[in-house]
Amino acid sequence: MHSPSGGRRHAVVLGAGMAGLLAARVLTTHFDSVTIVERDPLPLTIADRRGVTHGRRAHSLLARGIEVVAELFPGLDDEMVAHGGLRADIQGQGRWYNEGLLLRQAPSGLMALMGSRALLEGLVRNRVRALSGVEFIEEHEATGLISDSTGKRVVGVRVTSSQFGGKERPLDADLVIDATGRAARGPAWLVELGYEAPAQERVRVGLRYATRHFRRRPQDAAGDMAVVINQTDDIRRGGVMIAQENDRWLVTLRGYLDETPPLDLAGFLGFAASLPVPDIHEVIRDAEPIGEAVPYRFPASERRRYELLDRFPEGYLVIGDGICSFNPVYAQGMTVSALQAALLGECLGSGEAKLAPRFFEQAARINEAPWSVVVGGDMRYLEMDGTQTEESRQAGAFMAQVHLAASRDQEVARTVVRLISLVDGAEALQDPAFVQRVLRAIN
Repeated sequence: MHSPSGGRRHAVVLGAGMAGLLAARVLTTHFDSVTIVERDPLPLTIADRRGVTHGRRAHSLLARGIEVVAELFPGLDDEMVAHGGLRADIQGQGRWYNEGLLLRQAPSGLMALMGSRALLEGLVRNRVRALSGVEFIEEHEATGLISDSTGKRVVGVRVTSSQFGGKERPLDADLVIDATGRAARGPAWLVELGYEAPAQERVRVGLRYATRHFRRRPQDAAGDMAVVINQTDDIRRGGVMIAQENDRWLVTLRGYLDETPPLDLAGFLGFAASLPVPDIHEVIRDAEPIGEAVPYRFPASERRRYELLDRFPEGYLVIGDGICSFNPVYAQGMTVSALQAALLGECLGSGEAKLAPRFFEQAARINEAPWSVVVGGDMRYLEMDGTQTEESRQAGAFMAQVHLAASRDQEVARTVVRLISLVDGAEALQDPAFVQRVLRAIN
């Protein structure tokens, strides 16, 4: 990838969330300079920021994500623990309930790194700030792509100050990475340049969240560090409780199909008591609340099929939630972003030719495992207005069998955890030996 002017190569990243920060780190290996454009003012300390509306709900970095982030930023996992983050065996120290059934607990060696989104993102952002050649342009947002005279290559992006009356200006780039998330305007920008927008798959879940912090006590949850309770066929309610820095529990309650957890403390506790199993309520009913509840909505899981497009401009890629965002029950979003960032590095390392099709094709494979597990479960509900097919119905029925088997057989449970942790791909669900083990466990 060479600058049209023959000068130093320059990459632009749109968005300073986890996907954008990790992509920027990868780009520093391949470009002389990297500019990160972010519409928010960015905190210099560990703090929540305005633009990450979902930042206060439960987050964790799963096993494969920890590996990738540690490769990009050596020692960052230890740094997070030094700031109060926690490591936990996802199967041995977590309680996972599906269909009211507890996933069989056993040591797995698959670790999760838990802490607030603000802590992890803040530490990563500090590392990126310290990299040579990286510049942040804060309180600006992209308004469109700039192409060359042929329309076949993106050579920059138009940006404007997010403050009132901001003036639009061009920002030249040899590569533009769009990491602006679910709201990414990439499909519309492609149409403006004469390309087709990607096909989109959408499964409405109508999730509504309420999140609160509580003081964590040594006796809580018998030493477990996470409790995840998913909905059942007759109860459209779930929740997650994750240990965080500063001796806190972060508790996120959720309702499907627009069922809304209350924000007031009494209502919040009542909703927790109504979950399919009592584990979360038993901890928080007598715990000290910290601060007020924060609401959040997640309307639908979405997948944009960029890999199916016949034409795509050079010099432009989409990464992170802009490609695929799914029901965040299993907290896989940051790990998926880490895997896509690692993939970006691999694709750039293999040369410039056909960068977009190579990246999108392999990113689709990364997304397949979380999409299969999460959406396969959601599609069991007839009220979900996704694309119901015989294949999706069978997938949902099989996942119900898998959850039953995982409550009885620790090896089936470990396979589920490996899928959740993105150590294994979706093909693990079709492995004949695994299918036979599931059938033996439920019969």
